[in-house]
Amino acid sequence: MWKLLLAILFLLAAFSPVSAQELKMAVEFNTHAACAYVALDKGFYEKEGLKIKGYEAYMTGVALAAALTKGDIDAAYMCFVPALNAFANASCPIKAILGTHFYGYGLVVDPKKVRELRDLERRDVKIACLREGTAADAFMLRTLEKTKIDERSILPKVLRVNPVAAIGAIRTKRVDTAFLPEHWASLVEDYGMKMLLESKDVWDYRIGSVLVVKEELLRKDPGVVRRLALATKKATIWMNAHPSEASRIVAKYLSIEAERASLAERIDGTDSLDIPPETVGRSMSRLEYRNDLEERQVQDLIDFVYKKGYLKRPVRASEFVDFGLLR
Repeated sequence: MWKLLLAILFLLAAFSPVSAQELKMAVEFNTHAACAYVALDKGFYEKEGLKIKGYEAYMTGVALAAALTKGDIDAAYMCFVPALNAFANASCPIKAILGTHFYGYGLVVDPKKVRELRDLERRDVKIACLREGTAADAFMLRTLEKTKIDERSILPKVLRVNPVAAIGAIRTKRVDTAFLPEHWASLVEDYGMKMLLESKDVWDYRIGSVLVVKEELLRKDPGVVRRLALATKKATIWMNAHPSEASRIVAKYLSIEAERASLAERIDGTDSLDIPPETVGRSMSRLEYRNDLEERQVQDLIDFVYKKGYLKRPVRASEFVDFGLLR
């Protein structure tokens, strides 16, 4: 009899519904977070037994990093550089578990005023970039280093602004060039700017964004973290197989986010931050959506950020990235 009861209990356990693990998530407001938006829309989280109980979008990775250090966010899709800064400089207890894309940053210029990179050195050419410690800033520094343009002739005149303010400055002719993340770089092409340079032009590889989780979650429930990573990988595979539909999904979510109170800033002269699917598709085509993180490449990027003075201490790649989670 006891064997029959035991068998019944096993069957009940196997077929009883399992309550979904709830997670609070954060993303950056751009096409870098495409896999998160696709996973939400296509139900990949739910299929892995995860319930996203709430998610917040942030204008920049720096803003998201600040929220990570003091908030109750469990996981975030964010640019590598600000995530690394939060880990190394603010002792934020996070681990990167997966990449989400390579590249995804561009230098846009007024083609009537700037025709080549050396034009940046001219006194009359005004430059905008996101603040120090952002991925766009790292792209700018890498561009100057790679092309041997003297930082001392450039950095003092750089206007440090968020992406919305950069677009406002472009449209009002207060700047002639801007180092921006996607989708913002592609968006200003709609305003007559030209893409002069992309991050892939100055980096043989360039890890763009990562999925990070709180170390406490990784320690207490690594199975949940694996399911989160699997849902992200499934979304990435689906996006690469269905680029047109993926761009429509991402455009929809970016438009929804633009209306939320926390992102209700406006571009000068407009009343909406809606982004056409065509622009989103062009932006997404400039990113390489992939999930692998190779230790040497991670270390090279960390070393570059440290060399530029943005880290308080040297960091080993294995400190910041869990390379063995999905092995």
